[in-house]
Amino acid sequence: MCSQRIVSLSPQRLVLKVRATAELAAHVRDNPSLLRSNVNAVLERHKTSAGAPLRVSSISTTASGNVVVVAADPFTAADLLDHAEDIAHAILPNSDAYVGADCDQAWYQVLVNGVSTRVHDVEGLPSGMEILADLNEFSSHKYDWASQPRWLGSANDLEHKTRGSVILAFKTEADALHAIEHSVCVFGQLCSARRFEDVPRLRTCDNCCGLDHTARICTKPKRCGVCGSNDHTTSSHSCDQMECEFYSTSRPAGSHCEHTKLKCPHCKGEHAMRDPKCAVWQRRREALRKPQHKAAKTDGAPKLQRTKSRAAMKDAAKASSSKEQTADTTGDEGEAPAAKPKKRKDNKGKGKETA
Repeated sequence: MCSQRIVSLSPQRLVLKVRATAELAAHVRDNPSLLRSNVNAVLERHKTSAGAPLRVSSISTTASGNVVVVAADPFTAADLLDHAEDIAHAILPNSDAYVGADCDQAWYQVLVNGVSTRVHDVEGLPSGMEILADLNEFSSHKYDWASQPRWLGSANDLEHKTRGSVILAFKTEADALHAIEHSVCVFGQLCSARRFEDVPRLRTCDNCCGLDHTARICTKPKRCGVCGSNDHTTSSHSCDQMECEFYSTSRPAGSHCEHTKLKCPHCKGEHAMRDPKCAVWQRRREALRKPQHKAAKTDGAPKLQRTKSRAAMKDAAKASSSKEQTADTTGDEGEAPAAKPKKRKDNKGKGKETA
């Protein structure tokens, strides 16, 4: 069976998809009470079947810059969905920034390996929309997509690779299983697919190295995740020694040479950002993992079975064989053969048979 993505779902959350900018994120973040009042004023015109006006309780942004509107009790996001455009206009200073809206929902994800990062007639790394267009045009199966495909890894990490992995998200488990069973054709090449067990990612801002937002909504000063400098970002880090190959050559974000004096922007330790030795990084990762693991234990979801190693499979085979041999030594009617009488010594030291 395909593993459903474990997410914190709320039937009251309506997600407004927007063309995110740092200014828009700051606008929502700095004026939640005012924006809530604006939205509720608009919703007063829309009565429910019970005659009560629709209302929202909070407005916030996601790490990627989309806007999250939470319906007030007893309403749900489904009640707000028909009025999403009016809600967006009450929140966004520029109506052109609004793209669409969706209720919070779970989806099924599949990891497709070996997707080409360099495609004829496509400039740079193919976008999610370009991947989706190719899948729709050349797939005989009509998939019900939950979102656009996305690359596993950043564009900087994939810049020097000819192939990468893409995550596909489906609304139904049947579509995910179909992709796994039949593989997926992407840009003229048949690529293998397997289920994707999604663990919440610890995001890092490519501009300031912050851990709670992305670069497109960042308003903070730039900072390097390799040397801690405020003169450049992580992706533009280079060596100041002319004889070094890192002096002017483009490299994947986070890479460095032996001349670099490492300084973590989070704990100030002598290592680069995202290093396993960083206590701050590890604490934040554990904080993300624990709620998910707790939810997996309490919501009745089946536990994921890991593939056994060859050594484990051999041990299991030996144990099974041992059980079969033990079963063969039992009597015809399934009873164990009678044990030989044991001898015990009496007080004089002579042996006597006992039943």
